[in-house]
Amino acid sequence: MAAALLLNASLAGAVVNSTQSRLVFNEDSMAESLVLVNSERAPALVQVWSDDNNPLTPPDKISTPVIVVPPVFKLDAGGSRNLRVMLLSRQGMPSDREQVYWLNIYQIPPNTQAGSTGEKKVILPLRIRMKVFVRPAGLKAPGEDIGKSLEFALRDGALVITNPTPYHQTLGGLSLGDKPLTPLMVAPKSSATVTVPAGNHARQISWSVIDDYGKQTLYQRQL
Repeated sequence: MAAALLLNASLAGAVVNSTQSRLVFNEDSMAESLVLVNSERAPALVQVWSDDNNPLTPPDKISTPVIVVPPVFKLDAGGSRNLRVMLLSRQGMPSDREQVYWLNIYQIPPNTQAGSTGEKKVILPLRIRMKVFVRPAGLKAPGEDIGKSLEFALRDGALVITNPTPYHQTLGGLSLGDKPLTPLMVAPKSSATVTVPAGNHARQISWSVIDDYGKQTLYQRQL
């Protein structure tokens, strides 16, 4: 669905993207910058809000400690905008692990292309979702080899991935032998399960973990 929306929005004339793949509030941070850049095709109306991993809830029904200033604005063709993302409070968040929220970047391109008389045109909006990680006091940024800490086990046709660390670990790639599996994010001090296709009896696992800056580090291990 995301790919289809991206294609339709691109055809409609405007695609707004972020220069970052994620936002991180370290233990002493209460505000971060987010830069959005528009394509050269057309201006767009942009709305930005946060949610707690419930993408179907409208923004006026959501309340999180992560707010964006300004929340609504026009972005000219070829233009950029520096937004202020603020953390109002860490109250109620866990003190021993990261908390994750999601930023929604919602854009509506205008119908600026002239068409023939009576022509009807559908302009589809596009929403990009970005992870926002909040670290409690005392939790430093993870080391470069944080991905080594992940534990893997094959159980009943599935790959169980355990993350014993206090950090969310997002897999950029995952494969068993030479067969790719579906990558995912594993929450702190918890496990996630990935289905292994029938007939895959390989014992070598390969994976990559995305760091704070969007860089991927590759790992391999024998099960």
